[in-house]
Amino acid sequence: MIQRCYSTNSLARHLCALHHCGRFPLTVFNPRFSCGPILFLALIVCTGCGPAYDATVTGTVKHNSKPLTLGTITFHPEQGRGPVAYARIQVDGSYTLTTGEQAGIVPGKYRVTVVASETVAPSAGSIASPTPRLITPRRYGDLKTTDLTADVKPGSNTFNFDLR
Repeated sequence: MIQRCYSTNSLARHLCALHHCGRFPLTVFNPRFSCGPILFLALIVCTGCGPAYDATVTGTVKHNSKPLTLGTITFHPEQGRGPVAYARIQVDGSYTLTTGEQAGIVPGKYRVTVVASETVAPSAGSIASPTPRLITPRRYGDLKTTDLTADVKPGSNTFNFDLR
C-alpha cells in the first residue's frame, strides 16, 4: 500500500518517507496517524521563540535640563547592520528600548536620534488646521547631524541624554 505525506516541509516529508518505507528506526510512528503532529513538534523545537537580545537599555531624556515629556528616541546601528531599537519617551522623561515588539537591543555602537513635537492650535477665528511644532533641536532628529551616541554592552545599560 502506498501512503503519501502531503507536508510542504522538507524535513517532515523526509521523516514521513523514511517511516512509510520502513527505514525509520523508532516505533512510535503508527501508519494510521498523519505527519501533521510530527511537523508541528519539529517546528516548535527548531524555531524557538524568536531572536533574543543580549542587552537592555533604559534612561532619561532632558531638554535644557528639564525632563522631555513626550517624543521618540531611536538607536540606529552605526554600521547600518542590524535592527533599529526605539522607545516612546514617558511623561517623566524616561524610556525603555524595544526592538520591534521585544524588549532589548543587540549590543554594539549606535547613533541616537530624538524627536518631539507638539501641536500648535491656530489663532482664534482662523480656518487653518493645527500644525505640529518641533520641541527638540532639529539636529537631534537627523542621523547626519546628531552627535548623540551609545556603546551598548551586553546586560543592563543606562543612557541619559540632555538636549541643548
